[in-house]
Amino acid sequence: MADNDRLFELKDLPQEVRAAAQHRFGADLNMATPKPDGLYKGEVLNLERYLVQEVGPRSVVFHSKENLELVGSNLAWRSENNRMNGASVQIGYDKEGYAQVYPYDRSRDDLERIVSGLKKSAKELGVGGKDTIELLDRLKEQSWTRLKDIRRASREAVAERAQSDEKTQSAEGKKNSRLGWVKQAREQSTQQHNREAEPGR
Repeated sequence: MADNDRLFELKDLPQEVRAAAQHRFGADLNMATPKPDGLYKGEVLNLERYLVQEVGPRSVVFHSKENLELVGSNLAWRSENNRMNGASVQIGYDKEGYAQVYPYDRSRDDLERIVSGLKKSAKELGVGGKDTIELLDRLKEQSWTRLKDIRRASREAVAERAQSDEKTQSAEGKKNSRLGWVKQAREQSTQQHNREAEPGR
């Protein structure tokens, strides 16, 4: 373990890893390595031996894959199919420096934080008591359900548009094919007619 309570030193990172991070997230970056017991959230860049995670504006953390365990079928599928780039994940380390990687949803996290703040304010003001806390929890879950429904409807609309575009392109392709065949037939007919009209025939 690094002397400054980091799992490894920035100077130990290959230059090409830093360059890849700057190419993806910007040249002017605050770079760090993880700490034991650290918790990191954000989008990742998938490299051969590292995950580079954007944890804030112009701030990244480099995670060694040797210490990471992917949790859940979605992340396993992404990793197997080389689809980790751009994934939003939460990486939590234990005291020994080993980490588990979970899917992360920033919208859900923001909602949890807002409701937690409202609960704290209600308690400080002495408003409502237990009933207010339960109401806030119900409102949170209802808001999350509505957001998931909106996302699902959006995905379905995109899929329907893609399917419609594919059908349109297929129909246009068939139409163009028919027109090309007709054009070719007409040209052949014209050529035959011209040959027959030549003197001496």
